[in-house]
Amino acid sequence: MTAPLTFRSLRPRSGSALAVLVAIAGAGWFSSHPAEARGVPKPEQAEALALEAIDEIRRLEPSLPRPDNVPVAVGTGPIHLAKAVEIAIANNPTMQTRREQVRTAAINYIATQRGYGPQWRATMTGQAREVGSRFNEERTAIQYFESQQLLGFTQKLPYGGSIALDLGGALTQVESRPGDYSPRVVLSLNQPLLRRAGFDLYREPLVEARLNLLDALRNYKLQREDFVISIVSDYVSIQNIEQKIAINKEQGAAHDQLIRRSEAFFELGLESEMEVLRATQEALLVRQQRIDLQDDLENRRELFAITLGLTPDAKLELVPFPLPATNRQFRVQFDPQETVADALLNRPDLHTAADAVEENRRRLKYAKRNLLPDLDLNLSANARHLGLREGDTAIREEYTAGITLSLPLERTRERVQLFGAWQTLKQSERLLHFARANLAAAVHRRITRMASIENALELQDLVVANARKGAKVAAFRFERGQASNRSLLEAKNTEARALLRNLDLQLSHYLNYLQIKRDIGQLQIDPVFQP
Repeated sequence: MTAPLTFRSLRPRSGSALAVLVAIAGAGWFSSHPAEARGVPKPEQAEALALEAIDEIRRLEPSLPRPDNVPVAVGTGPIHLAKAVEIAIANNPTMQTRREQVRTAAINYIATQRGYGPQWRATMTGQAREVGSRFNEERTAIQYFESQQLLGFTQKLPYGGSIALDLGGALTQVESRPGDYSPRVVLSLNQPLLRRAGFDLYREPLVEARLNLLDALRNYKLQREDFVISIVSDYVSIQNIEQKIAINKEQGAAHDQLIRRSEAFFELGLESEMEVLRATQEALLVRQQRIDLQDDLENRRELFAITLGLTPDAKLELVPFPLPATNRQFRVQFDPQETVADALLNRPDLHTAADAVEENRRRLKYAKRNLLPDLDLNLSANARHLGLREGDTAIREEYTAGITLSLPLERTRERVQLFGAWQTLKQSERLLHFARANLAAAVHRRITRMASIENALELQDLVVANARKGAKVAAFRFERGQASNRSLLEAKNTEARALLRNLDLQLSHYLNYLQIKRDIGQLQIDPVFQP
């Protein structure tokens, strides 16, 4: 493989030998893989290099988000939904941890790339020993000092082989006499000849590391979208509770007015005391509902502040977010067949499941190859200078070329591994089929739910209109003395329940809409949340 080594190329004062040998070992690899030999970064450089690796992977799927860990200042004043989403994604501790997990996968990818560059090693040993003897109670001793140095590297080759170069030497000194230094150089090559010469296995660690990083980015994308939907749910739920409290206050004011009227009629003898007690009881129930709503509101505000990465006592002023549920035509945007097809095409977790199937197919192929014979080519060149002291020029050169053939006489372990690889492939295929079926069913269910909620909203609008009309009629008849306060109370409570039900349906409708957009890969988050 190489020309015989001569003593002139091994002299310590000559620096050209190492450069030439290193160039021979790595020139072919570096010419085709210059970027994959980067070293593992220092902690202060890890963030930037991890993001570079992530950007490299994101070119495969541009829709994947970039996991930047840059905090966002909350500032003062009212907070819009878009700002709340931005703050939560940036500052929430759970989201920060998830982004750090992605960057850890990126660092592992960089470390795997580094494995395709030269793997350097250096050792230095030294020892002093004394060999003594005793004769007739007289002791004599000889002192030795020995030192060895080694500098070398191993480089993977594109076709599954490896080349190694070691430069070293040994210094031996006896008593006070001048030491004898013997330099040495060893160049060796190992190359498999069968099983596609190991070409597939050479790339497999890098392929797995790249897929692991890609899977981490896909998982982060889904986690971030689910997190955003939860932020929207919390934000609008707080807004709905505030509206429910406003409705409750209106209901309470109406009940208080009714109590005053009932008490006045009771003093005039026009109503019984039972009517006054009934009005008072209903007013107390309304007040209790308000207390429960206030408690729920405070609790949700504290939890929402924690979600945004703030302290629980942070005072948040949320700007009302008008739900687009007044346009009850979302269902016309989602044809069931087209929506399912888009979801099956765009969902990141299905991409991950499909990649797992392909990865297990490769592993099954490698497991089958392990049942075949091995044939390796081994080449080595070894040159050693026997001593530099007093100008000695004795050199020992040794060259070796050999072939190693391993026949598959006992392959129990390999057959077990083959069976395991075959089972794993079948399992991953079932999981992919199961995930696709589940997603299709979930999308169908959400579309059906969307239509059901829109129908319910249309009916609820009629219920609200009728309840308001009934409350007005009951109040009019009560003023004329044609109805009791019981009828008026029931009408007011029916109106309040209809309004509260309408708020819950609007929130459920909008969250269902966001989930469908998430499933088909059309949920817009960057640069700001867009409904």
